[in-house]
Amino acid sequence: MGAANLTSEQRRVVLTAWGTYACFYLGRLNLSIALPAMTTALSANRAEIGALGTVFFWTYGIGTLVNGELGNIVRPRLLVAAGLLAIILVNVIFSLQTSLLIMAILWGINGVAQSAGWSPLLRVITDHVSAQQRGQISTLFPISFQIGAAVTWVLTGALVAAWGWQAAFLVPGLLLLLPLVHWWRSGIDGRAGQPARFSLATSLGDLRGFAPLLLANALGGFALVGTIFWTPTYVVDTGYVSASATGVVSAMLPLVGIVGMVGSSRLMQHSGRAEVTAMQLLAVGAALMGGALLLPLAGQALVLLLALTALGGLGGMMTSAIPVQFAGAGRTSSTTGIFNGAFNLGGGFAGVASGALLESSGWNAVLLMWATALVLALALIAWFRWQRSTAYEM
Repeated sequence: MGAANLTSEQRRVVLTAWGTYACFYLGRLNLSIALPAMTTALSANRAEIGALGTVFFWTYGIGTLVNGELGNIVRPRLLVAAGLLAIILVNVIFSLQTSLLIMAILWGINGVAQSAGWSPLLRVITDHVSAQQRGQISTLFPISFQIGAAVTWVLTGALVAAWGWQAAFLVPGLLLLLPLVHWWRSGIDGRAGQPARFSLATSLGDLRGFAPLLLANALGGFALVGTIFWTPTYVVDTGYVSASATGVVSAMLPLVGIVGMVGSSRLMQHSGRAEVTAMQLLAVGAALMGGALLLPLAGQALVLLLALTALGGLGGMMTSAIPVQFAGAGRTSSTTGIFNGAFNLGGGFAGVASGALLESSGWNAVLLMWATALVLALALIAWFRWQRSTAYEM
């Protein structure tokens, strides 16, 4: 933030948006920590519980497309506040349920509510900073969800150990009242300007023009969301820590992702292009995940930790830096929504697919699937760059 030379008002806007989005994760990643306890309590298998993640990421992905467009039209202050309020209600009600069907419906609603955060908040930031500052901040702003994930996993891990899985949803839901009040009282909003209108032709043009990048986002999301969603279960399966310590150990992994984000920011300073940095991170992540297959469990865990470092930086590139780099004038929220939507629609498949493959074939098969997705994403971005360079030469 300091390197971007922000004024005191700009710093207030960025830090408020940063903290607000980090808090969104209290009502989102709590499910990951509660999964093992829920599986036992509800007598469900991992594929059935994983379906909750799939429903969430699909509705979140669709929601980002809608809220990305709304973020250009409706005041971001209202969208973010409405999203937080809905998340609070869903989490409190979810804690009282025992039916997987009702839980899936509620968690799907949560996905839509969660989608009211990222794109509108990025619009708020880009409306208050210069183009040069925007490029620097966009690579580091995703650290907010790494911090949010770490805090969520520590808190919910302790809650599950002390009072059961229900507390992992009830307590965070109530705690979210604090950031909701703070956000509303801050008065922060997007800049007033020429009223934007939804343009189907423009949105379809973005989908066609960015198709390879959007497919790459979906594949990258499949691998990254899969690791985030199933890492707590992996920690339990290794047997190195007790179930009560899972939250603390898992919370260290987002902090590793922060290292990847800072590293990706440095890489982007050298390349000057977000998609080039994404290709570098995809190559490293795929190589490490593929290499982990050759190692015993202890060595595999260490290599997977290094892969998560690269994937942490990748998430920031694909959901923030790349869409901000390619967004047209007045299209930051919309373009970010499209890219984030693709990322999370792809990630939604990881919930059920990874859980089902884990049940049938074990962790090596899951790691191979994630590594393959990363390789395909790398190939798609390379193709996109080749298309752009060919069109430029012609």
